[in-house]
Amino acid sequence: MCPNIKRQLAVLLEHLGNDHLVRDKIVGSLTATARGNVCFQALDVLKAAGLPLKNILNLKQKHIQTIVHKWRTDELAPSTIQTRFSILRWAAAAIGKQGLI
Repeated sequence: MCPNIKRQLAVLLEHLGNDHLVRDKIVGSLTATARGNVCFQALDVLKAAGLPLKNILNLKQKHIQTIVHKWRTDELAPSTIQTRFSILRWAAAAIGKQGLI
C-alpha cells in the first residue's frame, strides 16, 4: 500500500469526516471516529487481498466487493456489515462517487 493513501484518507476524514451524507449537519464524534476506523480497516483489507489503492480516487466496485466479501467471511453480524457499508457509502460520496455503492 502506498503510504500516501493513508495520508489521503486522513485528509479526507479531517475535512469531510464530520459532515452528514444527506443533510446539512454535523455527525457525532462517535460516528466520525467509526468512519475513520472502518475506512482504514478497509484499506488494510484491500492490501491483504492484493488490491492496494495508490490513490483514494481510484476506488472502484471491485474494491467494495472485496471488502464486503471479507466482512462476510469474518461472519460479522448483519447489522455490523450494514453500518460499515453505510460508512463506505459516505466515503464514496465524499470522493465524488455517489453511485458507486
